[in-house]
Amino acid sequence: MLRIKQEIKSAWLQDVLVTNKTGNIFPQVVIAEVMEFHDDAAGDFDNAIWQAVNNNQMLIPVIVDSFGGQVYSLLRMLDTIAAAKAAGATIVTVGKAKMMSCGSVLVAAGSKGFRYVQPNSSMMIHEVSSSGRGKNMELQADADETNRLNTVLLYKLAEFAGKPKKHFVDLVHSVGHADLFLAAKDIVALGLVDKIGEPAFSMKVDLNFEIINK
Repeated sequence: MLRIKQEIKSAWLQDVLVTNKTGNIFPQVVIAEVMEFHDDAAGDFDNAIWQAVNNNQMLIPVIVDSFGGQVYSLLRMLDTIAAAKAAGATIVTVGKAKMMSCGSVLVAAGSKGFRYVQPNSSMMIHEVSSSGRGKNMELQADADETNRLNTVLLYKLAEFAGKPKKHFVDLVHSVGHADLFLAAKDIVALGLVDKIGEPAFSMKVDLNFEIINK
């Protein structure tokens, strides 16, 4: 969860709510939390983002705490984020604890200036792996697709970080194609997130009266 401050600016409305025991008038804030990357998780993510947009909640928190998962599910999430941004939404990503593999790309995909990472979090970037099986030609086709996906994701990281296209391709190559682990300050330095910390949100209800038949 994230801290959300709720404030009613109208003293009259506050008194009415207390007197009539109306309760909380604030809408439920949609928060997309991603811990896994598979078909069901991608579908839940898609539903959450569009529920927020359709309810005019244009500031959408996305919490990422994941060991990674399926690349195709990540790509669906990235398409959803791009479409939500085009609709005017601001995607606030928050990396917690671990952002590994697909998780590293998702947290970097947030709106620039609104990407956070907790102080003790870690990010892991690596090349796409495959568990393909079959005959020779099938394995070759699987290898070609794995190479394509690897290029897509490393290029996406570069795009989100504002780096040259092959920046992360070269970075992974420089460590012998091994898993690359990054601490919070290194994630910020690479441009994959913007700030160390966690955002707090504020909701306000303001009731005003005016004469409309002047």
